[in-house]
Parts: sequence; structure tokens; C-alpha cells
Amino acid sequence: MKINVIHFHNGKEGGVFSVIKNLIRSQQSSDVVNHIIYTIREDELFGFIPPEIANVKSQIVFRFSKNWNFYFTCKKLAKLLPDENSVIVAHDWLELGMVSVLGLKNPVVQVMHGDFEYYYNLSRVHNKHIDLFFCVSRVIAEKAYSNKLNGKIIDWRFPVPTGNLNSINLGELNIAFFVANLLDDRKNYCVLPKIDQILINNNIYVNWYIAGGGLSENENKRFWPLESLSRVHFFGMLESCHLDEFLVNCDTMILPSKSEGLPVSVVEAMKRGIVPFIPFWSGAVSDLVIDGKTGFYVHLNNEFEFAQKIIAYHGDLNLRKQVPLNAKKQADKIFNPISSVTKFEEEVVKLNPKKIIKFRSYGSRLDQFFFPNFIVEFIRRILH
Repeated sequence: MKINVIHFHNGKEGGVFSVIKNLIRSQQSSDVVNHIIYTIREDELFGFIPPEIANVKSQIVFRFSKNWNFYFTCKKLAKLLPDENSVIVAHDWLELGMVSVLGLKNPVVQVMHGDFEYYYNLSRVHNKHIDLFFCVSRVIAEKAYSNKLNGKIIDWRFPVPTGNLNSINLGELNIAFFVANLLDDRKNYCVLPKIDQILINNNIYVNWYIAGGGLSENENKRFWPLESLSRVHFFGMLESCHLDEFLVNCDTMILPSKSEGLPVSVVEAMKRGIVPFIPFWSGAVSDLVIDGKTGFYVHLNNEFEFAQKIIAYHGDLNLRKQVPLNAKKQADKIFNPISSVTKFEEEVVKLNPKKIIKFRSYGSRLDQFFFPNFIVEFIRRILH
């Protein structure tokens, strides 16, 4: 029997969207029919056009207003579901709110993408409605178990396509930094020029390959000292279809984020033999990055240690020959697209519709089924 699997996403590029695309592109079961519903606020992503994705049956753009009656929003969104047997794959809050407010019978899967309180809170609030939790790292799975959730908890690694091994480079290091938004304070982009200055002081000159939205090329230049600009290559917002083109010249990557779940970017880089320099992030990537063997750990907010690790790696030709091979082998083993998607699909197709349970997870006193949406919207626009 064919099972409709509906992924919900806000349309923004980043690791979550990569996971969705890779799940669909690497489809293994002929019983699964994949769909994506993009839930986009009316004041965001103007002119958004869904990308072409292999194996996706349909892609629907649902635009809503923050001023709408939440019950009205949920009813409108639920009309896009094919039937009550369709599996809802939740990657954020809106689809979970829809299920709880309307008491939908559909099976529900929550993908917990990060070791953040945000995801744990979503799982607790909507616990009665979620049948299956896919946790993308061991740390997340352990914390999910400690929350005593009703649904089945699966320690799971998302699929990432196998890339070609980059040429082993023993000359100048070429360091990649790629994120969705360079202005995201959590990503710590501002420490890169500080690291570069320490390297310069030690007569080490590296090339930087920078990708991310939020800054124009001229704005990005202001982050860097004048003497570094000739070695900083800025690519702007990077779409996934251009990832190979961006990474082909890189041999190392850096991600000094203050916190992370399990970054897709680290896996994508390692699958090409690109060596990561990253903080430990409470062990989120401990089965992937083995210090000194498949990558290097650095204490958070310590640009001096980042620089020292890079300097040591730069000068050790044996490490530079072996670690890229180890990194690719480890990433290919753990994030295998066939076994990952097979496990996901096998669990999803076993889910069944459930009895109706309703409760209000979100909304104010205006968000009631008996208030016409035009009145609620008018009041909120006046108040704001």
C-alpha cells in the first residue's frame, strides 16, 4: 500500500532542509510517496520557488500571517494533507501545533535535529501526538529518553550522499566556512579574522573560503584586515547544488559555533576528505569526529587554540596525508544514505492513524474556532 509522507519546512536553506532533500532523493521504498509543504510567513522569502528534488511527488507553498487566528491557520494547512493515513514528518513547531489543535488522526514523526531545548520542548508539549522520534545523535537520543516521551525513540543518522575525495594537498591550507547566515551569532564567524591574525603572526598563510547569507561581499570585507583580503574568497549564500563547486578546493573546514546539534556541513565536508576543526559540543559528533584521527576538537571561544591546532596540522605531513582518508571513511560509514533512508522508511510505513486528541498548544484568547479570521486579523494589525 502506498503511504504519503509529508515533510513540513519553512523554506530556508540550511542543515534541516538538506536532511529533507537527502531523505527524498535517496528514497528506497516504492511504498513511500514523498511530499513537501513549505510553511512560509507572508513577510518572509518573497518570491520563493521550491527547488527541483528527485523523487518528490508534490511541493506546496503555504503562506500564512502571524496575525491570523491560529485555529484558522491550522484548518487551512490541514486541508493540504491527502488523507488521515498520511504521515506527518515534523521538522518545526507549526505542523505540530496543527496536529494538537485539530486533533488529527495522522501518524506523526518528529525529527530532532539538534541538542537544543527548543526541540526537547516541542517533544514534551506535543508528546501525546508524536508516534516516533528520530534523534540525529546519540546525545539527543539519550536526552529524549530522559524526558520519558510516549513515542518510540530512534537513535538515527541522517543520509548524506557520498562525495568524491578531494585531492590531498600538502601546501597552503584552504579552509572552508559555510553556514546559512554569517550574522547568526551562534556560528561565531567573527572569530575567523582573529584566528587568521594569529596564523599570520606565526608565518602561516591560509586561504579562506567563506559562504553564507546575511552579508554582501563589501560588508564581508569589513570583517577582515586588509592584509588578509587577497586570501579570503567570498561566495555569498550557497545553494546545495553548488556545494561541490565550493568545496572542491578545500582541505580543511572550521565551525567555531557556540552550540550545534549535529551539523550537516561537517558531514558533507568529511565525505570529501575535508578535515574539521570544531568544538566538542557536548559530544554531539563524538562518533564521527575522533580527535587527531578524523578531525580536531578545540575548546569553545578559544581562537588561540584553533590557530595552534591548525599550525600543528599544517606542519605534520603524515597527518595531512592520513586524516583526510580517515575522515571520509568514517563519514561514509556512519552517514550511509541507503541504510539511513531504509531505516527511516521502514519505521514510517509501520505507523497507523490514531484516535483524536485535542488541546491548545499555542494561541491567545483570540485563537478560538468561533472567532472569524478577518476579525482576529483586523484586531492584531491594529494592535501591532
